[in-house]
Amino acid sequence: MKPEENPSSNAPERISVKHIIVVLLNVFNLEKGLGFTLKGLLLQPHAVVKEYLFHDRRRLVHPLRFLLLSTAIAGFLTIQFVYTDPDLQQSFGEGWASRESQKELAEGVPQAHDDTAKAKATKRFLAGYLDFITNYQNLLLIVFVPILSFGSWLIFRQRRLFFGEHLAISSYAVGYQNLLYILIVPLMKVNSDFSILYFIITPIYLVYFYINIFKTGRFQSTLAVIGLVALTYFLYILFLLIISVTLALYYIQQT
Repeated sequence: MKPEENPSSNAPERISVKHIIVVLLNVFNLEKGLGFTLKGLLLQPHAVVKEYLFHDRRRLVHPLRFLLLSTAIAGFLTIQFVYTDPDLQQSFGEGWASRESQKELAEGVPQAHDDTAKAKATKRFLAGYLDFITNYQNLLLIVFVPILSFGSWLIFRQRRLFFGEHLAISSYAVGYQNLLYILIVPLMKVNSDFSILYFIITPIYLVYFYINIFKTGRFQSTLAVIGLVALTYFLYILFLLIISVTLALYYIQQT
């Protein structure tokens, strides 16, 4: 494809190396846009949220846009580096099979051949489960947001924020969680044990974020934030367990 010799006056600027550098600098601008938003969410979450909800929104990335972008990147990296890792899939399958075998031994059930209907159902469940969380990874990450929003709306009702405003706050929080995950994923590829960092850092960030947002200086308020984070993770894990049980029942019925 050849460029036009006489482009029209309203044609977009040609994409040169200089153009790309300018775009990148604008993206990471610490005074406006994504760079400013990331810096604020790390150092002063309260100032960022207050500015977006009640003052000037022009300098900040929209919370839902930030959430969707970070979720898409996190989901893509998960599919590329985590769920497609053959060692992970093998260990997952072996761990499940070992647990089932130990359960049968404890109950005195004689060991059956690997080609039994139960073994086939287990294999179908494992394959289907991995396929489900791979295809719906982004959705599973986003579901965390309304759960967190409901908890913050319920616990901090006296702040008189609309539920939509709690959604905006939660979108910033979970979006930044996704960013932390994005930074950890390459380490998980090297050694899966690094995944523990995600489960340590992200709850700590959530507690820090909401303490900063609601300026909870009192001990009772800090406990309320810790209760919010604990409740959110409990409900989210319950949601994932319901999905797992539903999938297991579905594949058992297929036998």
